[in-house]
Amino acid sequence: MTLPVKIHNESWIDENTSVDSALMKYYIETIVKQYTPKRVFVIGSVAAGTANQFSDIDFVVEADGFIDVDAVVGAIDIIPYRHISEPMREELQQKGVLVYEKL
Repeated sequence: MTLPVKIHNESWIDENTSVDSALMKYYIETIVKQYTPKRVFVIGSVAAGTANQFSDIDFVVEADGFIDVDAVVGAIDIIPYRHISEPMREELQQKGVLVYEKL
């Protein structure tokens, strides 16, 4: 039996993003089921609240195993945490939104 995914900052997803909240939650749940990550963050224009209809969702995924960035299809980018650059790490610390953390 698969337990539902506990999404962090659900009120932020529901209230502050320009992305459909049900779609955002679907992507988070799919990423969690696919990769069993420790943490998942949103960065970029969606996290900053400046996304528009042409924006994709940038997810940073911290997981131990291999992350196939093409396994989840949609208007998203999956960025493995271990591969992010120092400037992106700073953006993650300053502006990233934690949307999932394994308990």
